Amino acid sequence: MTLRSLRPLRLNIFFEMSIAIKQSILCDLQHQKQRLYGITQKSYRKEWSLQALSGGLIELSGEGATARLTMAAKLVLDAQLQNEISAWIVRRDTSFFPPDLDAMGIDLNALVVVRPPVKERGNLTVSKSNDFRLIFRAAEQLLRSGAFGLVVMDLPGKSWMPDSVQMRLATLARRNDAVLLCLTEKSSVSPSLGSLVLLHAFAERKRIENDHFLCELRVLKDKRRRPGWNYTASSTIFGWL
Repeated sequence: MTLRSLRPLRLNIFFEMSIAIKQSILCDLQHQKQRLYGITQKSYRKEWSLQALSGGLIELSGEGATARLTMAAKLVLDAQLQNEISAWIVRRDTSFFPPDLDAMGIDLNALVVVRPPVKERGNLTVSKSNDFRLIFRAAEQLLRSGAFGLVVMDLPGKSWMPDSVQMRLATLARRNDAVLLCLTEKSSVSPSLGSLVLLHAFAERKRIENDHFLCELRVLKDKRRRPGWNYTASSTIFGWL
């Protein structure tokens, strides 16, 4: 067999190797994407539940009197039904109303509530930027413990989150298969907290009758599924939030 006759064989082997290498690279990229965003078969379910959101940094926003806290409480209840421990980091100036959570069926004795300490310098309290740092630090410690399936973080005012903080918190949530839920106050046209937010939803409520409301979520950003889908609470509740 001459060298000239071996050329087509070499070319065929080269092309086959190129195709195999390309498929291997695409497979590796797919696995990296799954590890980065926590994409699994269960993640494609379009629902507001602990299982569908597990392993992700989630943002739930609203403007004015919306259903943010109501939908957050729904996740807490779902976590308790799955025997997962939940923690709620509240702001120093406001918090949820415990009797309302109790009325929804949430076991308050099993809910860990964290309020970052207020540090004062003389007669002046610390700036809001320090509020963010304390809240982020508390969330990181809770997630790093690996004991919580859900951590709710109520962010004050105009919320922001540095890329480095996003990376740490998103990595910890994914590693521990937990949900980090960030509550923010902004309009539906405002961008999310950052690029590592897995899902960004906007909460709204519609009056049904008297003091009863129907809570709805509009998903503005979703890295596991396509954005644009809605979720409606299965029952009407009192519009306490």
